[in-house]
Amino acid sequence: MARAAAEMIERILTVLSAAGFRDDQLLDAYNVVVAAQVGFVTRELAALPLEGIVSWAEEHRKQVTTIDILRYPMLGRPFPAFANKAFMLRWSNGTEVPLR
Repeated sequence: MARAAAEMIERILTVLSAAGFRDDQLLDAYNVVVAAQVGFVTRELAALPLEGIVSWAEEHRKQVTTIDILRYPMLGRPFPAFANKAFMLRWSNGTEVPLR
């Protein structure tokens, strides 16, 4: 995952946490904020690569699961609940893993 994306996610989570969101509410609030920023349909139904989908998904999963949680503690704390379930932290799109 690009450093800029991790920093943006960290800032969003920091603000939402300070506003009182926790656990599942934090995940839902985060997804609402990102969907409002870039458009829900754009993120939820984003096209996957036509070729090399398995390697693309594995590379994205690797980038997401190796984020430096010491550098991004807000992202590290809820990470297991966010992995492949939050915008920008998914390696599957909404046709395979729809948001709840």
